[in-house]
This record gives sequence, C-alpha cells and structure tokens, in this order.
Amino acid sequence: MLQVWCTAISSDNEIAVSGSSDGTIRLWRMKNGSEMCVFQCGVDIFYVTMSRDKGTIVALGDMHGARKLIMLQVVRTKIKKIVSS
Repeated sequence: MLQVWCTAISSDNEIAVSGSSDGTIRLWRMKNGSEMCVFQCGVDIFYVTMSRDKGTIVALGDMHGARKLIMLQVVRTKIKKIVSS
C-alpha cells in the first residue's frame, strides 16, 4: 500500500509536491487534484520542500539506513499547437 510521508505546497497554492514510501516524488495541481508528473527516486522519500519560485524541489530519502539528498530542477515548457487552415 502506498504511503505518502510528506507534502509541501507552493507559496501561491498552485502546486503540491509529495514524497512517499514507494520511492516517488509527485507534483499535483491544487486546483483540481490532478497529477502533473512523477519522479522515480528509488529511495523512500520522507521530506520534501519547494523553492518560492517553484523552480527547485529538494527531498530527503532513505535506503537501508543511508540518507540521500535529491534536488530536482523544475522546467516548464509550453507546447504551442499550430493549426493551419
């Protein structure tokens, strides 16, 4: 069973980040609860935080007693679909 161990919410209440026992860090849209992306880290995540500009996520994990520091840079892209008539 998946256990969420930690969460953080962006300063503008737009995005939530969670860390869990399945070794994943997940980003969520607060507006509708939809999952934005999943990062497979391979270690149990017990702490997450997000920078004020939402550009960096820092997490702490544990694997068999060894602590791991994880830093993720969030890159946003917009795909513009051009429709020609």
